[in-house]
Amino acid sequence: MWREHTNAMNPNGTRYVVANPRNMKEVFRVERECLTAILLTMNNTATSVTIPIETAPLQEMSTIPWPRLRHLSLRGRFLDGTQTAALRAFLPTLPSLETLLVQAARPKHLGRPRLLGPLDSSSVHGASSSTASGSSSIVVQRLPTPPAILPHLRSLTIAYPSPEDTIFSINAELTELSLCDCPRFYNFFAYGGEHIGPQWGWNVPILNPSQCLSIMRRMPLSRLTKLELVYMVATTPSGNDSDLLTYIGTALPALAHLEIHRYRFHRTERVNHVAIAQALTAVKSLRTVRLNLDFHDDHGPYCGNNAKRERWRDTFMGQRGPEVLAIMQECPLLQHVALLYHGHPSATWVEFQTARCPGPRVVLEYDSEHVDSEPIRMQWLTT
Repeated sequence: MWREHTNAMNPNGTRYVVANPRNMKEVFRVERECLTAILLTMNNTATSVTIPIETAPLQEMSTIPWPRLRHLSLRGRFLDGTQTAALRAFLPTLPSLETLLVQAARPKHLGRPRLLGPLDSSSVHGASSSTASGSSSIVVQRLPTPPAILPHLRSLTIAYPSPEDTIFSINAELTELSLCDCPRFYNFFAYGGEHIGPQWGWNVPILNPSQCLSIMRRMPLSRLTKLELVYMVATTPSGNDSDLLTYIGTALPALAHLEIHRYRFHRTERVNHVAIAQALTAVKSLRTVRLNLDFHDDHGPYCGNNAKRERWRDTFMGQRGPEVLAIMQECPLLQHVALLYHGHPSATWVEFQTARCPGPRVVLEYDSEHVDSEPIRMQWLTT
């Protein structure tokens, strides 16, 4: 994600000293030429493709068939609007696609991407047709039904999605859905009020609960086993997330793994974590839960003040985690609840294990299984 800083990394590997980024224009040009030469020769055999979206030759890829491609992962950042247009042309040419991940940041001049254009009726979930019968002898010649778009899609991940995107109306039975962010939204609430948005020039059009609910209601999700949502809540009756949490508790019978990142629009709001946990106990199929609840007394990322870090750690470990676990262990299959902890050197998921699971009751690790995201390079404040 932060490739322009790789030539300025400190010898000891720390990632929080801001350095002047290098110009990536020539790097991107050469990389795109190489990817084009490689990818366009493997279209008939490739089953999985993971490439940086900055240099992915999507327009060229859309002009040739990809009959066996089942997994497509695009990471990095959008550079301009031509990439999303090329993606809209490319995706309908992938009849075997099962997994689609578009986890890309976007500069401030770009809005939410739309991955698909308008759909014909055969591709829309729940679409049907009927023909009236009568005595007329007129013969009507029917046009061939166009093929459905992404009929085998089972896993979908989109960062900062557009609620109007028609990809949420395709006739596909998802088992995994992630409406996420990139980069992580918590980076914009760094300790000390040093917000990163203006400095880095990102557009972060985070969803609200109503938009999340609107997207999910358009999709057949009876087989969904894994869900990630990122949204911001306003402190008004129409802006809260009670309807969304109720929907999760009643409409997803197979859901086993849930991850929620819930942010406060008003920074003075005190999160009612007890009510959130109680609402989620309706999901009896849950096995693991991850919650980033943006607590009012959390110091946030990039905090180098040891005294404040110790105070929050005591509250986090001794109160918040055990309180949420005590409520949610009513779910009969639950293994653990994990809360996001802004530790050092990065944010990580701290697991609070139920008594029915073997091993330690609390797991705090900074390995690949628990670290949430790569930190942005910025200074850690100590005051």
